[in-house]
Amino acid sequence: MVMPTESSPASTDHGPRIRLEEIAPFKSSYICKFDFDSELERCFNSSVLYFNYDFPIDRVPQSVLSVPILGVLAPVAWVTGARVVANEADANYLASLHKVAAAMQGTYPTVRIASELECKGVDTPWPSKGERTCLLYSGGVDSTVSLLRNLGPNISLMSVKGTPDMRLWEAEFWDRVETGLSPFLKSLGVERHVVETNALDVVNFGELNRRFKGKFDSGWWENLAHGLLLTSLCSPYTYVGGINRMMIASSYSAENAHPWGSSPDSDRNIAWGAVTTIHDSFDMQRTRKVKEVLAPYMAAHPGLVRLRVCTGKRTERLASGVLNCGKCEKCIRTEMVLMWAGSDPSTCGFPPPNFAEIKEGLISRRFVNQYPASLLKLQASKAPLDGELTSRYPAMGDFFEWFYGWKIPVGPRKGLLKRVAPEGSKRRRVIDAVRS
Repeated sequence: MVMPTESSPASTDHGPRIRLEEIAPFKSSYICKFDFDSELERCFNSSVLYFNYDFPIDRVPQSVLSVPILGVLAPVAWVTGARVVANEADANYLASLHKVAAAMQGTYPTVRIASELECKGVDTPWPSKGERTCLLYSGGVDSTVSLLRNLGPNISLMSVKGTPDMRLWEAEFWDRVETGLSPFLKSLGVERHVVETNALDVVNFGELNRRFKGKFDSGWWENLAHGLLLTSLCSPYTYVGGINRMMIASSYSAENAHPWGSSPDSDRNIAWGAVTTIHDSFDMQRTRKVKEVLAPYMAAHPGLVRLRVCTGKRTERLASGVLNCGKCEKCIRTEMVLMWAGSDPSTCGFPPPNFAEIKEGLISRRFVNQYPASLLKLQASKAPLDGELTSRYPAMGDFFEWFYGWKIPVGPRKGLLKRVAPEGSKRRRVIDAVRS
């Protein structure tokens, strides 16, 4: 069966191919060997994928084992126009790839998202265990809020080792994260599993970003691939556990949505077997998530919740001694929202805030991304600060007083001047003085 995307032409034998050659399961893991035409050589660093789970997969059908593989290869094919050739796959998943690709084409009309899947569709019999949900859980704000909002006896979690912010070689930091998150999860009594994969070592980010045209603030992974890929990794667990609903937490909300690799339009089309997918908490902007869900829970359970949000340098993350570096844009933005909501970042996985450094990073735009919705929301609120927290951090009051009156720059930084001398920086002030 050939499944073309809506954006691709009718089925032909033209264009490069990616061929799945072998799926070899063993106890709780499996590998997939594939090959590809010479036109795609720069898109891959290797031709062997592996997926390692913490439960037996010996009874999982091949049609389900193919889901994570296609979740990796389909987004590659989308930006290269390649045809993916496989023996068989879950029929619902093949149909969903067609729909997700069409949704992505609608999101990115200036980029041609085209591929074909040449594969026999199989209707996978699904083990029934009632209404059960699997939530993708990273330990960040979004997934923690989704967990608390949907907490109940029928929810379980899946975490991924091998993402851009938690690479396979970060074993020491992974152990620190596991130690930090464990008390919170145990207190909830929630079942959690982990999948380890080399998928993001197999693909060549640089080449895929180039083929994705470089027109967006992030790249192939962030803007196109991650929602489908991460969700698809959970398919063996959904089969073993009789899960019929996947859940992925929203990164953005209806009021500040922008093109991204995980959205209601794309995620709701992801399906396999009896499983459908929910894009959760799109109704809540990040500041509301913290203020209305996370901060009250943390106040009622002091010292229990730990968050892992860091996307900064691995050396600084490791050197911090906690779960986050406290120096990258993601860390600073999260710390500010937590303090605004009355929570102390140092009690949930961050180093104590350095207000002088935060102010400098905001002015230089190191801590301001293209879509600073959370910062704008904080500033517009001009909410009074928690008295106990300001007494703990004497510089906090002065910092927020300055922040509430500061003009936040909005939009991408373009041109050499803005890159080397951001608005408000010392270098920019010198250049402006010389110009005048």
